[in-house]
Amino acid sequence: EADAAAAAEMAETERLRLEQEDADKKAAEEEEEKQKAAEEEEAKKKAAKKKRKIKRKKKDDWSDDREWTGKRIVACIHAQTSPLNWAVFQPSDSDVIPMAFGHGGLNDLRDALKPDQVQYGIMRLTFGEGRFRRSHWIFVCWSPDSMTKVDSQKLRKKRMADRMHNIGYKGFMQKAIGPYGVEVLAEDYAMVTLEDWILRVRRTVVVDGHDDFMNAESFQKALDAEKAHFEERKRKQEEEKKKKLALEKKLRESSEDEEDVYDKDEQAKNRKKRKRKKKGDDEDAEGDEEGDDDDDDADKETETETDVDAKTAEDVTSDVLSDVTADEALDEFKEDLPADTTDLTVSMSEANTAKPKRRNTVGPDELKKRDVSSQLCYESITLVKRPDSDLVWVLVEPRLPSKK
Repeated sequence: EADAAAAAEMAETERLRLEQEDADKKAAEEEEEKQKAAEEEEAKKKAAKKKRKIKRKKKDDWSDDREWTGKRIVACIHAQTSPLNWAVFQPSDSDVIPMAFGHGGLNDLRDALKPDQVQYGIMRLTFGEGRFRRSHWIFVCWSPDSMTKVDSQKLRKKRMADRMHNIGYKGFMQKAIGPYGVEVLAEDYAMVTLEDWILRVRRTVVVDGHDDFMNAESFQKALDAEKAHFEERKRKQEEEKKKKLALEKKLRESSEDEEDVYDKDEQAKNRKKRKRKKKGDDEDAEGDEEGDDDDDDADKETETETDVDAKTAEDVTSDVLSDVTADEALDEFKEDLPADTTDLTVSMSEANTAKPKRRNTVGPDELKKRDVSSQLCYESITLVKRPDSDLVWVLVEPRLPSKK
């Protein structure tokens, strides 16, 4: 029984161990699958991001609209047909710095070489026309001996040090302005001749036999053909540019005419609005003048009554203090006047009629302001009466209504 119990325990332990191993194996497989899926997802994201970054570069037409940088000059010279076929660069180990460039013969490049400075250059030699056209590129390292041919010992040592220092940039410059098929180390202007360079190209390119097309005459014909081609293209570009400017000018003029018509229509509409507004303001002003006239009439009546009362009191007082009647006083006053004096007696009604009316001092803006205030009061009171409104009280200034 003890052996049976031990065997059963061992069997149970083995079963649990196997189950644990299966579970660990399954967990490891799931973890590996998750990691693999994450790596694939990350790779897809990187590929999509790289695809978005890659933009198709526009083909350069070698026009003067863009800046001629060192890299662009090198790319232009290495093209089969381009407006540049030579360039001279400053020695450097980090950047391509152009000093001179152009399209022409070897004399133009030789004129750009300085007698007291190390320089690097590249030139494209093209021979033949049509399907017989061939181009070869020559790398030149200009290290003139005239740099050290000076009387001053100090200056000579300085130039020798500069010369060796700049020649050390040769490896970088070969990669920066290359590729090329022929290399020339020139120490004198006599080594920069078309015949010598054509002979070097022949030795490098022609393996067997003789190439009759590789000569100075063939080079000059190809050079003239390139110049004529780019002059014609430049002329066509200028014509297209002129046509484009003329079309833009015409469109701009037509748009200006449309804007003028629109502006005229808007001005007419605004003019009508101003007339209607002015007419309404005049009507409001007339209404206010009528109201002021009524107030003036009431004031006049009050003043008349006051004057009558005062006159009555004065008459009573004069009757008490003097025995002279009003008629006698008037006759005496008339006798004292000159003979040609007219009758100055004016009735009260005529005096009130002759009195000028008081003008309304309230302007249209003030009237408009009063109307706006009245409208605001009405809307505020309406909101207070609504049960769902947030407005709970209004303070109103009492004012007499204006007559319109």
